[in-house]
Amino acid sequence: MKWSKLPWIVRIPVQAAIGVVMLLALYSGAKWSQPLWNPSAFHWKYSETATADGAEQSLSIKARDSTMTAIDGRSFTPSLSIICDRHHVYVEVAFARPICIGPCGASGSYDIAETFVTDLGAGAQQSRPASLYWTGSDPTRAKRFYEFSDNPELAREDAPKAVAFVHRLAAAREYWIENEQNLSKFDTSDLAAQLPRLQGGCPALR
Repeated sequence: MKWSKLPWIVRIPVQAAIGVVMLLALYSGAKWSQPLWNPSAFHWKYSETATADGAEQSLSIKARDSTMTAIDGRSFTPSLSIICDRHHVYVEVAFARPICIGPCGASGSYDIAETFVTDLGAGAQQSRPASLYWTGSDPTRAKRFYEFSDNPELAREDAPKAVAFVHRLAAAREYWIENEQNLSKFDTSDLAAQLPRLQGGCPALR
């Protein structure tokens, strides 16, 4: 039977299904080809911001793959930043939407498993439990180590750990953040080449 002779009650659902498949194919193609037409999307971006105490430098990158969702179920792509502030290093994850449950309050923490993947082909990786925390009124900015402006004493204690963490990131191919069913993967393969940009303000990174 010719397509044009099929009853409309058959043709319309089939056409709708074909349209959905085509849209999904276009979306998937755009997502997986993004490194080709938007090469800066998943590479470290350097920025410098003037502050009262000098300049704050940072390297930031968006997650290449992410299944992160907010409490309301909406998905988003987090970003990872290495920040040099007043000669101290800390690491921040920007979630775009609050990931805390219920009232976020002035402070809180978010338990994760973090994974350093050193060889993608061989699946060489090391995972360990960790925590992200936030202070102040913005729960979307979760930090892996204490920021100097939050608590100078704890920031000084965290400084060697933060430096070791950054060097471990630079030695890995990917860094994963996982909590329950949420997983974000960051491409860290070119961090070692970008890291010298922060070493002037944070000599400990050398």
